[in-house]
Amino acid sequence: MGERDNKIRRLRALFRKYRAIRQSCDEQILERYRQGEEYYESFEWFVRLMEGKDPDKLIEDLRQTSDRTEQIICRIDKAVEDYGEMARREGLLSWRQYDVLYSMYFSGSFSGAKEISKKFGVKKSVIYDDLHEAETRLVTLLFEGSLSGEPLSEEPE
Repeated sequence: MGERDNKIRRLRALFRKYRAIRQSCDEQILERYRQGEEYYESFEWFVRLMEGKDPDKLIEDLRQTSDRTEQIICRIDKAVEDYGEMARREGLLSWRQYDVLYSMYFSGSFSGAKEISKKFGVKKSVIYDDLHEAETRLVTLLFEGSLSGEPLSEEPE
């Protein structure tokens, strides 16, 4: 299995959990840590977790993790947005491939291959082929910068 296939496999797993990752990144608990609110009162489990640990260090580690997760989410969102813009310009096939990817991983609600195949009037096998092509293109955008190989302008803020 080549390096590209490994990247696609790892990102496919990430994409499947994207909605949950995105939600957890936005949850109130992270905001509470950032605001420095007292955490002992409402999180008994946290007190047990912190036994023998420096509270400030643990909070900083959690904040850095949430910040890193937010940066990853922003990077993925930017790549998905760029891919959507390219797909619109390229035509119906590219747009369908993008739509399949977006519907399965990034939209507010999950759509399965059966539902998407009905939407486009094609077989499920075509949807899976479209998904594979779209995942490959998105991996290219994420790791190589653009489909043409040129780097993306800058990291998202």
